[in-house]
Amino acid sequence: MKVMILISRMNIGGPSKPIVKQISSRNKQQVVYQLVTGKCELNEREFENLEKYSNSILRVNSLTRKINLYYDFKSFFEIIYAIKKFKPDIVHTHLSKAGLLGRLAAKFSGIRPKIIHTYHGQIIDGYFSKLKVLVFLYLERLASRITDVFISVSHQTMFDLKSSKVGLDKKWLVLHPGVLPRKKTGFKPNKKNILWVGRFEKIKNPMLALMTFKVLTQQLKNSSKLVMIGDGDLLEECKEFAKSHNLNVAFLGWQSNVDFYYEKAALLLMTSLNEGLGLVAIEAGNHGVPTVSTRSGGISDYIISSKNGYLVDSDPIKIAKCLSKVLNSNQLQKELGKSAYDKTTKKFNLNNYIKKQEHLYKSLLKQR
Repeated sequence: MKVMILISRMNIGGPSKPIVKQISSRNKQQVVYQLVTGKCELNEREFENLEKYSNSILRVNSLTRKINLYYDFKSFFEIIYAIKKFKPDIVHTHLSKAGLLGRLAAKFSGIRPKIIHTYHGQIIDGYFSKLKVLVFLYLERLASRITDVFISVSHQTMFDLKSSKVGLDKKWLVLHPGVLPRKKTGFKPNKKNILWVGRFEKIKNPMLALMTFKVLTQQLKNSSKLVMIGDGDLLEECKEFAKSHNLNVAFLGWQSNVDFYYEKAALLLMTSLNEGLGLVAIEAGNHGVPTVSTRSGGISDYIISSKNGYLVDSDPIKIAKCLSKVLNSNQLQKELGKSAYDKTTKKFNLNNYIKKQEHLYKSLLKQR
């Protein structure tokens, strides 16, 4: 069985880790993978040492996140050429642009593979203007006609897209990505660091994290430290805000080893306007670290309030009070952390996610 995976960029975070695990742990006698990927933006960092995980990587440098008609047409024809050369039984696309170009290229290649697309979120809310969203939905509805199976990383993402009339007459599956369970020796409370991980972009709402931390330190008199990992267009604005309000914030840029910072954190703070699932919360849970998150998209598939974290309205005062509650209770930190770890290892296991995908591949081929 030959499977081609198409994704516009393999940046740190998002779907990159599950895909790397998928192509590196394959059963060579049953599945042969070809990864086709573009390049990251200047304010992103690519998954480190990508080539060491697989020899079957094709770079399409014209394939980027931003829209550029010239480069988009160029990448479209390069993808067609790659499909003709590799002759996959299945084309599995990820992310919006690669999903659209990859599915169209598979249709016009003459190879007639089965086509799967995974939605790691939806860009209906929080990303673009209403006009761009309407164009996106129109293109997605067209692409759904040539898609055999849709995968969503959360129930809310699937609901939102189906409510927008995407893929109504097609097969949908919800497959939660996950992490490789790590051995946990104990849950150590009495930590004060708050961790925030993500792109410094509007959709991740980093300024809400800083406004919340301002309330926490100035009104609630908490001596915690906020550690922010990532980069993006809003980074300098966030640094200026932290400096002008004399906040104890460390801006660390992109880090190749986030595990080190999970281990030192009392909790993870997520402030996104929209999330497909929120893989960073699952990674934190794998370290026994609970998450306090805004109510955004599919994060409710993972976080159950008061069980393994908290879901809070996007209000700095409400979020700060919730943070203070966790930070000031060693017992609560321990209980939430243990519950987060248990749920991660049992229900958000990366090996199970890959097995379910490969089972889907086999079932599709039986229909040919």
